[in-house]
Amino acid sequence: VIPAYNEEAALPWVLERAVAARARFLESGTFQDVEILVMNDGSTDSTAEAARRFPVRVVDNPDNLGYGATLLRGLDLAEGEVLAFLDADRTCDPLELWDLHQAMRRDGAGLVIGSRLGPGSQMPAVRRFGNRLYAWLINFLGGHAITDCASGMRLFTREAFQALLPLPAGMDLTPAMTAKALMDESIGVTEHPITYRERSGRSKLNVLRDGVRFLATILRVMVTYRPLKFFGGIGLAALAAGLALSWRLVALALQGPLPDWALYRAAAVGVLVISGALSVGYG
Repeated sequence: VIPAYNEEAALPWVLERAVAARARFLESGTFQDVEILVMNDGSTDSTAEAARRFPVRVVDNPDNLGYGATLLRGLDLAEGEVLAFLDADRTCDPLELWDLHQAMRRDGAGLVIGSRLGPGSQMPAVRRFGNRLYAWLINFLGGHAITDCASGMRLFTREAFQALLPLPAGMDLTPAMTAKALMDESIGVTEHPITYRERSGRSKLNVLRDGVRFLATILRVMVTYRPLKFFGGIGLAALAAGLALSWRLVALALQGPLPDWALYRAAAVGVLVISGALSVGYG
């Protein structure tokens, strides 16, 4: 599935490589058929015309639905038992889907993520930093070792996809998919390095707005699936702070009546200890 919005310049190269990738899959004898589905997301340029020059299935959205909604619609329309998607902006090479499939078979995984952060990656520095930050957060809270949680090129089984639903219909679909998959031990997630080139045309990703959305999505998934690590960590920190503040109060109480300012510290200690205990208990 290839979602495309105003990608008339980049799409021909992507589809040439996608058709070549289909031939490679079919030659392996593992697949009876391979469908290439281009989801034209209400493009205002010649994206649809460019796609129809190739032996692929083209589905037109009458309006621009956005990345996640278009991708979900395409995956719902796709007929295969093994699903994959990638961007239409030339950043990823469809021929490398074969390598992802080999990684799936080798590791027995339900989801294979194409990691774009290897040596030679042409990803802009600010996006590279953001992706590493999100990956660190997921790894810390989920106990895994993923390097690229927001990759737009991945391959997975239909069974795994159904288990991950519902997924958000925005740009945050990919980190949500990664986070949910890592929380579900029955799916099995692995990574495989892919080549990442500088994109063709202007990116639809807003680094600030979508970056905040990615972070919120990851935290929401983690709180749902791993509340102990999230709330437990906060609770333990509050308990530690409350106990640290209480030592001075104990020493003063042993010496005689508490001064007025100590009452405020006592109230703060009480809030920290109670909220910390509640957070640990919820986790």
